[in-house]
Amino acid sequence: MSKPAGITGLFIATLLLTLHGFSINVAFKSNKKLQKNRFYVLALFLSLSDFAMGFEILYGSILLLLNSHGNAYLYQCMAINHIVAGTVLASQFHTLMICLERLGSTFINKPRILHIVTRNVAVVLCFVMINGFASLRFGLETLKGTFPCDQRYTATPSFLFSHDIPAVIILILIVLCYGITIYRIKKQRQTIGVQTVWNVEIPIDNRSKKDIRMCKNVITLGTIIGLTLVATLPRSITVFYSYNVGGSESALNFVWIANHVFVLLNPLFDPLIYAFTVRQYREHLISVCKCFQKPD
Repeated sequence: MSKPAGITGLFIATLLLTLHGFSINVAFKSNKKLQKNRFYVLALFLSLSDFAMGFEILYGSILLLLNSHGNAYLYQCMAINHIVAGTVLASQFHTLMICLERLGSTFINKPRILHIVTRNVAVVLCFVMINGFASLRFGLETLKGTFPCDQRYTATPSFLFSHDIPAVIILILIVLCYGITIYRIKKQRQTIGVQTVWNVEIPIDNRSKKDIRMCKNVITLGTIIGLTLVATLPRSITVFYSYNVGGSESALNFVWIANHVFVLLNPLFDPLIYAFTVRQYREHLISVCKCFQKPD
């Protein structure tokens, strides 16, 4: 199973690096947009996190193809499994930060705590700390010896309690934050409707542009959250089930599928979401496609 997994991983890693490299390039070309909109800044950080995951998967896939079975090889495989898990968790935390930023934008004066936790420093610190914790977990695991170079064996108690349970907790926080954001937006629109009835002067053009921009961001965020749910829950549920039944072969096989299919849905589809919702992304994509067309 190692060679098919390695080939699949190489393909996925190449696709991840290409798509998110394109996303990052578009983001930096839209520098003015980044300065004005925190949503796009945080989306850029999410792409950078997924880009890093692409390199990690690439390295892990090369290891699977080598399949040397030596101690150094097994330790490297263990390390990459832990680091990829850390990056996945960091990406989920970045999604939570995007939700918090959208929640903050529903306030006239953004709460200070939301401003602090969605700053660039907080995002970088989050990525470093989560991956540092994953490296520490790897260090503790090496005290028990080596494990086979197969991601099915990430269904261990250490991964369950330090990765899967925190992932589900973050997922619950994301859904709660998104629900509160939608509730506040609906409540504000009802308030605006009441004000209009009472002939209160409201700058309609500015309000409509802001509403359209907010709706697009909420739709984009909602789609990302939907993908996060699909990417997170199958693995977490399966690992929890595997832990309870003592690691049955069928459960471990599904963990392998979850790691290679479900977990990777989020980073793979994020750039496609940007293509449908961000005008600058679509325009740049069209211009790149035209460059590859044969001249008449």
